[in-house]
Amino acid sequence: VVSMGTGADVEAQLEALAGRGIASVKLFMTYQGFAVDDDLFFKVLDTARRLGWIVMVHAENDAAIRRTRQRLIDLGRTDIRYHVVAHSETMEREATHRALAFAEMTGARMTIVHVSSWQSAEEVARAKARGVDAIAETCPQYLFLGAADLDRPAVDAARFVFSPPPRSPRSHEHLWQELADGGIDLWSSDHSPYY
Repeated sequence: VVSMGTGADVEAQLEALAGRGIASVKLFMTYQGFAVDDDLFFKVLDTARRLGWIVMVHAENDAAIRRTRQRLIDLGRTDIRYHVVAHSETMEREATHRALAFAEMTGARMTIVHVSSWQSAEEVARAKARGVDAIAETCPQYLFLGAADLDRPAVDAARFVFSPPPRSPRSHEHLWQELADGGIDLWSSDHSPYY
């Protein structure tokens, strides 16, 4: 994982890791302390392209999430069900589009991880059609859980909080179809033991 705290010598750090057999890197477009700015994003993409690496991207628009979350707090809408609003499908779609545009500009290989929205799946499909070397990954929670799972008492709903959050029935149907048709290339657990 490369974050804003990685340091100015990110290229040298990635090259050293390549010498140890590492062949991929993950970037977050959200989460304070993890989210990379566009300059660092481009440095990593350029270096990854040169090394032949694949760049995995968690695509959500951090500024939009922070702004929406604060508005919800100001309105007293702090129930768990509002996690879906604070991390909307539109925010995921915008970040997915931007990440794929960066991949297109640099020629880097990219995996958009934990695609949860039909809109993001469509962005990946459009990028592939343009010749961008990109793949999409989704997870079981995006195929089996929905936004309605957060609309219950907090003690029960807390079990279903993850980001991006569970989505609409339309997204479920679309992701299942994309998985069947090969538009979703990977299905993984997104096991994150560092949390």
